[in-house]
Amino acid sequence: MRRLPSRAVRLFICLLALTGAFPDPAAGGDAAEGFRLTYLANEGFLVEAGETKVLVDALFGQGLKEYPLVPPTLRADLEGARGRFAGVDLILASHSHADHFDPAAVARHMRANPEAVFLSTREAVADLREALGELAEERQIVAVYPDRGQSELRQFRDVSVRVINLHHGRNPTENLGLILRMAGLDLLHVGDTTADSSDLRPYASLLEAVDVWLLPDWLMGEPDWEDARGRATGETWLVNMHLAAPTAPPDWFGSAGSHAARIARIREALPDAWVPVEPLDSRHYPVP
Repeated sequence: MRRLPSRAVRLFICLLALTGAFPDPAAGGDAAEGFRLTYLANEGFLVEAGETKVLVDALFGQGLKEYPLVPPTLRADLEGARGRFAGVDLILASHSHADHFDPAAVARHMRANPEAVFLSTREAVADLREALGELAEERQIVAVYPDRGQSELRQFRDVSVRVINLHHGRNPTENLGLILRMAGLDLLHVGDTTADSSDLRPYASLLEAVDVWLLPDWLMGEPDWEDARGRATGETWLVNMHLAAPTAPPDWFGSAGSHAARIARIREALPDAWVPVEPLDSRHYPVP
């Protein structure tokens, strides 16, 4: 039988609580631990801190064959909200393209996980509502698309999301930059942007606070983005995403000519970069 604490010990515990010596869970007691970032495929990631789980660009169904896909067994768990993907709090999609977002895949997850919140562009939200039908009124679905140069802040339990407008090659597709504040760190996921320094200028103060930078392959080493990362006020980590699949045509890898050669070039030019390739590869990012 487990012995109860003595009266003196119980009094000491009460005094600790009253003086604030114990961390306040509402204040993010796990913040010093940072978060774990797990690669799923293409631009899809799972971010975990304590009991909090966020999916970004991860539910894209069959995707596009030229880019990495989530393996079938893993995809079944992902869409079914099972195993590692049970209890996901927040689902984010940077834009509505098929290699980032599939309304049917998100709908399957949200049917299995009624507590999940979905946030994306107006385009993606409209598609998801159609996929969910009448059930859409019972789920938490948030459309955000700030004007160019503006941002919007949304709070979800232990995660805040600062949404910025980063264009998708100046075509009509709505594309979001997503800055997650989670467990004491800021993570930036930029979707498929080709934004340059003029587009980034209104967001300079926000970018200075970013710790983990998730950039698509075509932005790796790009001067405007290296300058932005160089102005960050603390230690930063760089993550490559949206690298074409090994079976893609050679010209998809630029002058490198192949998947392996492209990875080698990134690692040589940017030795601090993580280039995840295998689904479920992960890194832990501590608060500096």
